[in-house]
Amino acid sequence: AKGLLRKIGVGKKEKSKDKEADGYLDWSNGVDDFKSKDGGNHEMYYKKKGNDFQLYVASKNPKPILEKLEERKKISKESKDGNEEANIFTAQEYYNQKILKLENELNDLKGPENSSLADKRAKELRKARKKMVDLFERIRLDHNDRDEIPTVVIKKGKGHVIANPLTWLEGNFVGSDPGNASPPGWNYAQQLRVHSTDKDWVRGHLLSEKLHGPGEDWNLVPIRSGVNTRMETEIESKAKNAIKDKSVILSYETKVTEWWNGEHEDIQHFPKKWIVSMTYLKYENGKLEKDSTSENVPFSQGKIPMLGENPALYLNDIGGPTIKLMEPELNDVFIDDIRNAKNIGEIKGIEDLENKIENYLIAKNITRRYD
Repeated sequence: AKGLLRKIGVGKKEKSKDKEADGYLDWSNGVDDFKSKDGGNHEMYYKKKGNDFQLYVASKNPKPILEKLEERKKISKESKDGNEEANIFTAQEYYNQKILKLENELNDLKGPENSSLADKRAKELRKARKKMVDLFERIRLDHNDRDEIPTVVIKKGKGHVIANPLTWLEGNFVGSDPGNASPPGWNYAQQLRVHSTDKDWVRGHLLSEKLHGPGEDWNLVPIRSGVNTRMETEIESKAKNAIKDKSVILSYETKVTEWWNGEHEDIQHFPKKWIVSMTYLKYENGKLEKDSTSENVPFSQGKIPMLGENPALYLNDIGGPTIKLMEPELNDVFIDDIRNAKNIGEIKGIEDLENKIENYLIAKNITRRYD
């Protein structure tokens, strides 16, 4: 039987690890090294289990091939990656229909009287394992090193995107600008640009392109550019700087909690309130676990005007340049204080604006700098 097992091995490079207890030395020339689609280095080899040998894929946590494929299948379904699912299905079918069949035949071909047929089947299995390696090279797998864990982007539903884990390494999606994308509500935002004074609209990423967020409709929402800038400065930049360290692993989530309603049906696609969360993760014993408390940053944008309405009433969404354009006599210090008041919470009127500015100045121990 040992002779048959040696024949089945396909070795791209010799291994001499002392694993005699699980039959590894019988397969010292039976290790296939390969690189998965996301750049990780892996091994495929036979491991003894009882009286049988089982084909394993080794990375951080070595597992039988079918178990590994099923694990990756669940992840690809969550991230709605159709191409990845198709590649996994092809690999599963090939293993079940080709490799498993040859393994069973070889287990039955024991004894010198079957050596000729066994040699033939062993050669077929060598070729089949090479094919199996080719199929695995089309699939994303976990990596041998902490700094080689790829990002997994998950589409949870309208206005809800998660990157878990989020690392420096791109995974199932590649970050990109909006290009020609036209997310729901964008046509109306473009009409506002032309037919109202509320012109400052962008297609904002729920998951930033610098965090591997693609410029696709499901990851974009129409928001005012001032709010988009706040997202960048208040949390996105922290995540971007964090993952410059290749050992850092994050979980990052953007979730719209409320949408606007209006007379025009497209207004329902404009987010009213949303939360962006970031958590540091640690990798221990083959699992990712929470390493620190989450940072949750709320965002909002004010009422979406009907075409022709004057957005000057919506102080929640006016940035400095817009205010100065409409009210040239306002000074820069007052504009900054309005921005800070907006960060405290929704502005419900002029009196509320004055109170929020006053509270901000008191909290920061700042003397009012204008009349």
